[in-house]
Amino acid sequence: MQTRNLTKLGNLTKHVGHLGHFGKLSITAFSVAMLGACQGGPPPGSGGQAIPVEIKTVELGDIQETTEYIANLNSRESVTLQPRVSGQIAQILVQAGDYVEAGTPIIQIDPTEQQAALLSTIAAVESAAAAAASTQARLEDVRSVLRSLEASKLANLSDVALNQRDLQRDAELVQEGAITQRDLDTRVNSLERAQATLGQVEQEIEAQKARVLAAEADLARSERLLVQAQADAEEQQALLGFYGITAPFAGTVGDIPVKVGDFVDSGTQLLTITQNEQLEVEINIPIERSPELQVGLPVVLLDSNNNILGESQISFIAPNTETVTQSILVKAIFDNAEELLRADQFVRARIVWSEGKGVLIPTSSISRLGGQNFVFQAVPPEEIEQEEPPEGTEADPEQAQRSPIEATPANAQSSEDSENQGPPTFIAVQKPVKLGRIQGNSYHVLEGLEAGDQLVTSGILKLTDGAPVMRLSDLPPMDGPPDQAPKGS
Repeated sequence: MQTRNLTKLGNLTKHVGHLGHFGKLSITAFSVAMLGACQGGPPPGSGGQAIPVEIKTVELGDIQETTEYIANLNSRESVTLQPRVSGQIAQILVQAGDYVEAGTPIIQIDPTEQQAALLSTIAAVESAAAAAASTQARLEDVRSVLRSLEASKLANLSDVALNQRDLQRDAELVQEGAITQRDLDTRVNSLERAQATLGQVEQEIEAQKARVLAAEADLARSERLLVQAQADAEEQQALLGFYGITAPFAGTVGDIPVKVGDFVDSGTQLLTITQNEQLEVEINIPIERSPELQVGLPVVLLDSNNNILGESQISFIAPNTETVTQSILVKAIFDNAEELLRADQFVRARIVWSEGKGVLIPTSSISRLGGQNFVFQAVPPEEIEQEEPPEGTEADPEQAQRSPIEATPANAQSSEDSENQGPPTFIAVQKPVKLGRIQGNSYHVLEGLEAGDQLVTSGILKLTDGAPVMRLSDLPPMDGPPDQAPKGS
């Protein structure tokens, strides 16, 4: 038996020169197992029966090229409230940590002085309104007198016209001798009196017009004073409103450093209100990756346990580069309705540069030897290739008659043991693999495995290259007491 094993080992090592780096490492590991078999005993874990392990089919999974950065969270709505007026704080109507709606009263500054100032301006408005009303009445009076004088003027004009016609008629009658010269002189006197009266009325009209203009000017001045008084009152009313501090938007009240009785002015910071339902994530990306940056790239926020806190997309890329850090600022908007995150918090942000399909295997299925990564592939016995004997030697008839499992040194066992083994077994073949990035609890396999391969995912510490294995789910039911393990476990 030892002679056949040594012959087998020589046949394998003969082809080492034709294998790549991965193949040489696999043959080296297998040779160690063969030498152990040549020395009279099976390698550790090879036993007479198949070792129960978990076996899974290798499948294609989603592969992402990602990079993680430390990001800063900023609130899109955050304000530090400061008063617009001076005075003593009379009331603080909220507590730190309270959630307030827009317009909620927060702090009341003592408004006593401002209320007095407002009352004074209101009195000035009332006085100006009374003066304007009096001026308006006086204007109406002088306008009424002017209208009366203008009516008198019309009557006087008619009287003058009548006297002029009478005078013309009497002059003709005098020439005819119908009336005397005295009658004509009387008519002339009547005309002159009518003209004098008309002239007097016209003078009074002009004087009354001047009075109307003066009254109109007084009314305009009174109205201006009223408007000014009203503006002063509105200003004082607005200032009175500033003595009550309200929330500009819905949010959470931060620290309140002031207390009742404190004197505050426009430079005093009263408290902060922050809206955390939407947060802006700021990420500084190294300039080397600027060609890959584009709006819409997925961004994932992670907690300390690598759990996903939220997902979004890049919505802003700064047009300039940070001079000191030589990085590019990008931003993304995250929905934080559950208030899991806070403004000014630092978090891990993962940017997904590209996505595709590839082979993913559990990290628990990886073993390392001499700096190389290996996995155990579960291969059906009939797929194990029979090695040809070295040149100049004949194949061992006994060896040729054995099954593939029996021909494998790690599985040298009697036919009786094989019959009692139960479910069909696999051969654990140690294969070198080239790994890519880790994704969660899986590795991306670049070389060494393909989709559809059967992979041992547990119990690899008790396996050696060529060891018989079986699916853990194929173990026969327990026949003995519950504390007795099934045979071959």
